[in-house]
Amino acid sequence: MKITFLGVPNQCQPGCVHWFAGSQFLSPARSREATLRLRLTGQLLIRIVSAVAQVKAKLDGAAKQKHLVHSRLQDAVTSILRTADYFGRFCSPVFDQHGITSQQYNVLRILRGAGLGGLPTLDIAERMIEQAPGITRLLDRLEGKKLVRRERPSDNRRQVLCYITKPGLDLLQELDIPVGNKVNQALHRLDESEIEELIRLLELARGEQPSTT
Repeated sequence: MKITFLGVPNQCQPGCVHWFAGSQFLSPARSREATLRLRLTGQLLIRIVSAVAQVKAKLDGAAKQKHLVHSRLQDAVTSILRTADYFGRFCSPVFDQHGITSQQYNVLRILRGAGLGGLPTLDIAERMIEQAPGITRLLDRLEGKKLVRRERPSDNRRQVLCYITKPGLDLLQELDIPVGNKVNQALHRLDESEIEELIRLLELARGEQPSTT
């Protein structure tokens, strides 16, 4: 079937289908029907375009919100790492003056807390603030400085128990005040309730049960 546009009836061939630009070739009833269809079609298109725009706006908003949340999570982790580094550098001069590292200081405090019973090597590694894969070398250095000693129990020769020595206890006692002063200086901007909240949030971030005081 042949389709012509903007045709004129007296120039058509039988069987042609025409789309007239004007309504002067249509009957009044057909003209009203065509106008109504055009109007309904326009309204439908407006609704479709509006709905698509709303969906797009929601998707864009969700993507933006997701980006903001992801960005803030990264900011939180970065802040924690920077704060840990800040505290480490804050106290390191005190340790340097006494010839030990922060990790060695951590081991001495763990062994002091263990008391006379000592601790196996793996238990020390699990309790350390900063995980140290070379815990044996760390203990070797402390033993070389006469700050710790290691023994194999007679009832279990495969196990090695570590103990803090008298020089190790004396060193910790000497460090207690200067390290405590450094900690106070580092956290002097926070009051007691803020410190408690900080501890609670950090424990939650590590997936631990918040401690009670």
